[in-house]
Amino acid sequence: ELAGCNDIYLYIHEVDKALDITVDDLQIELYSTIAPTAEPTIAATEEVIIDDTEQPTDTPTSRPTVVDVTSCPIELSESVELSSGPVMLEKSSALCVLTKAAADELGDLTSIAPVALSYDNGDWEIAAGDYATQLLQGETFGSYNIGSHITLPPLPNGESYYLTSYFHSVSDTDKYARLLEAGTFGTTKAELDALIARGSYTHEAAKAWVVGQFNKTATSHREFFRTRVNQRLPHPARIARSGHPCSKGSRWRSYMFSQFDGDISWHPHTFEARQSNDGKYITIRLNNQIRGVVKKMLEPRYSDVVVQFNTEYEMCRRPEPHYAGRYWLRIDGDCHEFVNPQIKFYHDSAQPDASQVISLPNITSGVLEHIDMANTRGGEYILLSGSDDPECFSLNDVSEETDIPTFGRLPDGSWLMYDPRIKLEENTDADPIEDGGGLARSLTGDATACANAPRTFFE
Repeated sequence: ELAGCNDIYLYIHEVDKALDITVDDLQIELYSTIAPTAEPTIAATEEVIIDDTEQPTDTPTSRPTVVDVTSCPIELSESVELSSGPVMLEKSSALCVLTKAAADELGDLTSIAPVALSYDNGDWEIAAGDYATQLLQGETFGSYNIGSHITLPPLPNGESYYLTSYFHSVSDTDKYARLLEAGTFGTTKAELDALIARGSYTHEAAKAWVVGQFNKTATSHREFFRTRVNQRLPHPARIARSGHPCSKGSRWRSYMFSQFDGDISWHPHTFEARQSNDGKYITIRLNNQIRGVVKKMLEPRYSDVVVQFNTEYEMCRRPEPHYAGRYWLRIDGDCHEFVNPQIKFYHDSAQPDASQVISLPNITSGVLEHIDMANTRGGEYILLSGSDDPECFSLNDVSEETDIPTFGRLPDGSWLMYDPRIKLEENTDADPIEDGGGLARSLTGDATACANAPRTFFE
């Protein structure tokens, strides 16, 4: 190929320049072209007719080198050991997993890692995870009528491949629950019961439910969320202000400290315990404001430190907002854990400020109810009916962290503490806020902004 060249250059790439390169036994020989043919060759413009390729066959052509098919064991039976090399694995109706494992002295499998799996009579597929991906790098499963073919790479000494089958069944209830989990913002028992009442779970039943959802009138998740959001709000914020203790839907709690009574940067909190003159009661105060009365001095859970009377301690961390939750005091430089006490007052003990106490009804369905039982362990309540106690008119419309706490006394002598939450405002086309949020802005000293907002595709 170099007949027309006078000079020949040899280029060697990616070699360290500090090295000397020695070329030995380099030969260039004369290369002759093929002699002209006796007959003319095909002209460049002459059409060359090429036969069409054959159509693909209806069934697989020649099989791989392995014809014997390895079947998965029966569910819950012993695993089947395999050797490395070519293998044809039968497709499995149940879940069948190919693993790498090592057998210990008792024959039990250890260091198990999934390699591949087959289920629902489907082709074998490489298992998820770095181990299977790296082990079978460059290998793929070939799919055939009789099974899936792959060449298993060798394993270190003491390790082998194993086939194991697993039995699993899902009830119609669980199948419907999965459908609702995937297609809604959360399964409710009423929706689940309605689907179960339709009969057995099938693809057609699932399809009918999905089509029914598409045919429903669209609603706003944002509107749903806004109607039900009820976050604690100890002070006015730009987005909202808290409600009034006597309003419908006000929240109350039976434990002394919430998460906003702990270690927060914008408002440090100090704890103090004061013993009565007769030694009968101990008054708990936060930021010099009474929170409740206990009969026994609080003791830390996991230390022997002693809380001194009439001594202020810094609240560290944030208390757990539920009954009998934890709160922490910084004593001698360390945080010590205590149990969040229940709010109590006795007839002959210290009392809260009378101007901050209203009468609450008994705990009754539709009036004063427990709320969020699972997360608060029965320590929180919602006043559904509101209150017309005369003291309501003397309470502040807006709660601040520095305000004296408001307490509620029940007919049975038990006590609850007002727990300020976001005040939800109705602001729709049908019922807009007439002043655009001007009143809230005025009451909070401009801390809460107006309620007007740019138009969006939601509103």
